[in-house]
Amino acid sequence: MDLLISLDVDTASVARTFVEQPNDAIDYAAAKVGLDPKKGFSLFWIKSASADDLFAAASDLVLETDAMKIRAYLRIFTARDFPLNPEPLFAIVKGANSRNAWQATRALGRLHRHRIRGLAFELLDGLDIPSAIRLLCSNYQPGDLMIIERAIHEADPLDDNGWHSVGLAVLALIDAATIPPIESRDMLLSLYENIPCSLCREEVVRKLLEYDRVPRWMLKECAFDAEPRTAEISKRSSR
Repeated sequence: MDLLISLDVDTASVARTFVEQPNDAIDYAAAKVGLDPKKGFSLFWIKSASADDLFAAASDLVLETDAMKIRAYLRIFTARDFPLNPEPLFAIVKGANSRNAWQATRALGRLHRHRIRGLAFELLDGLDIPSAIRLLCSNYQPGDLMIIERAIHEADPLDDNGWHSVGLAVLALIDAATIPPIESRDMLLSLYENIPCSLCREEVVRKLLEYDRVPRWMLKECAFDAEPRTAEISKRSSR
């Protein structure tokens, strides 16, 4: 799961996953007939699908048993909200198919539901920390980051992939939820110290700088960062 999460893309980059389809809109029945499970539904169709079409697709997803088709359906709902009771997706999140579990996590993370928040803390207790964080994107409450930090410290030491997965999830959470800077600072500092990805580290520094909470020692260290844009942040801040 960690490796899959480390390769995660945001919704804006779904175009690289789905086939573009510039022709006139088609209804769900036609899209379903022409579905290639390996390619999934076209981004054009996903963006333009009506509420009725999304309802029909969600209904078929709940009944589908083929793993590849399930993944194709789940990708719809990483970009559009799942319109049915989301609990059938919980089993996919907990299932053995890690690729489908991750897509289901992304779909559920779009929805604000008390039960999804409960699932997040169930996964946090089970040490699937990145998935738990993603589920909180629309279900965050003050103090959750401190609980996440504690779970990280109590878990087995994370390797580079683990920290990268956690870092991506936390950065997505901070973007999605309204988290006071005073609450996110310690988590961001921990990511800076541990995350192996220079691009993610740059984003951490940018957020701390935006909050006016970046330590002076960090700005000095950033001058020697492998990522040129992070080094540039240090130069601009020292002027």
